[in-house]
Amino acid sequence: MNIKNKVLIIEDDEAMRSALIETFKNNNYVVESAINGQEGLHKIDNFKPDLLLLDLNLPIMSGLSVLSKTREGYGSWGKDLKVIILTNLGASNEMLDQVAKYEPAFYLIKSEVELADVITKAKECLA
Repeated sequence: MNIKNKVLIIEDDEAMRSALIETFKNNNYVVESAINGQEGLHKIDNFKPDLLLLDLNLPIMSGLSVLSKTREGYGSWGKDLKVIILTNLGASNEMLDQVAKYEPAFYLIKSEVELADVITKAKECLA
């Protein structure tokens, strides 16, 4: 039996979200998505993804808040959840310091990666 990995994509940009969803589905992942941090947190609770693809700049609740609440509110599962940050926010020292304490697997800048690169990083996380 082939068990598919579950990916939750929290991304407010419709074009980027759609492209990510299609790419992950085409690579045999079960995919859910959310358009803001609050919806994303709700879906984390219900969907229990194996991998979280998270934008930092989100409406209603920031990606950093989602990450913080996930790490602190879900016991060992939340602490161990694999997270890839995929954002337009440049990797300033201050931003990296804030994000690093929540131990994402990768911090990717949207303009610097191809969708194939995101899939490669996802496979690394879930190997």
